[in-house]
Amino acid sequence: MHRPRKIYPALLALAISVGATLTSAKSEIPDLTKTREENIDIAIKLIKNPGAPLEESTEAAIFLGELAEEAEDNATDSFSRKIIDALRDSLNDDRPEIRDPAASSLAANGDIIALETLEKIHKNGKISDIEFLLYVTLSPSKAGAPFVIGLLDKNVSADVQKLALGYLRGPYTSPKIDPDLPPLPLAIAKLLQGTAPPSRPAPASAVPN
Repeated sequence: MHRPRKIYPALLALAISVGATLTSAKSEIPDLTKTREENIDIAIKLIKNPGAPLEESTEAAIFLGELAEEAEDNATDSFSRKIIDALRDSLNDDRPEIRDPAASSLAANGDIIALETLEKIHKNGKISDIEFLLYVTLSPSKAGAPFVIGLLDKNVSADVQKLALGYLRGPYTSPKIDPDLPPLPLAIAKLLQGTAPPSRPAPASAVPN
């Protein structure tokens, strides 16, 4: 699975640097003395509890996020469903330390339900254009392109436009365009042409004229 980047390690570092609440009996996620299933249950309880220490909850969210790809590949498994459902629920969490691991991991797997949820909370003003775009551009192009195209339909900043066009440029300017990609609006196609990387100049001839 293509994973161009993950956002959440930086947020974990930020949470720690600003003094995330610690307890004297800090839990480790995963706890090697417990089974995988027990660790999953502990992690889900932590991220669902707004009163839990932030650092522990953040680690729990990251732990579940790292299991997301395997869980989506085995969606009929009961524990896989618990992981995916918990991560999808976390997209609406007001704490970015919890929301980010969920959004990053689900988007990277091209989870359409997660992308639609992110689009909804973006339209509701809970996340910015750039945060929404950073998540969506983790997705494979067939999953993420419709959401990026939709974002470009509104008045966005130059930075957001640049990132969005950079994501679209590869799949839409490839010699073999994937037929499953959504049609590109003419206005965006023109923007892509206008922001294409400059071609290299032809090498000077070694033979004088």
